Formats: sequence, structure tokens, C-alpha cells
Amino acid sequence: MLEKIRERIKEIQEQIQEQQAQLQAIQMNRNLTNEQKAQRVSEINQQLASLNSELTSATAQLLETLRGKPKIAGAEGVQPMPYVKHDVETPTA
Repeated sequence: MLEKIRERIKEIQEQIQEQQAQLQAIQMNRNLTNEQKAQRVSEINQQLASLNSELTSATAQLLETLRGKPKIAGAEGVQPMPYVKHDVETPTA
């Protein structure tokens, strides 16, 4: 399970790098008009947003798998401290 998630994360990271390389190529391309560049940049940005969302999800899944579920109650397996009331003497005048 872990290996499968790690492979997916690696694939997504590679796809992100490819999209970023395409962005650079578009910006350097002198044959495209500003409108064409803007259109292609917008398309790639949409793809990058989707890939980043996938990466976030896969990373969360990996962390969840690595951590497992806490065996005791409380966040990260830490028990909350009980409330302790201390008797405090009030000064009398």
C-alpha cells in the first residue's frame, strides 16, 4: 500500500515538473501571440491546480497510512489533562 502511494506521488511530481517546463517553453516562444500564450498558460495552470490537488490528497493518504490510527483517545494519542480545582483562600479584610 505504501509503495503504491509513493509511486503515485512520484508520478504526480513528474507531471508537475513537465507542466512547469511547458510553461517556461511557452513564455520563451516568440512565435506565439500574447493571446495564444495567455490561453496556453491558463490551460496549464488549470492542469497544475488539478495535479497539486492530487498531490495533496496522495500526501495526506500517505501520512494517514504511515501514522495509522492512534490506539488511545486524544489527538496524536495524547490524553488531555484532567481539570483540577484548587482551593484558593480569599483574603478577608
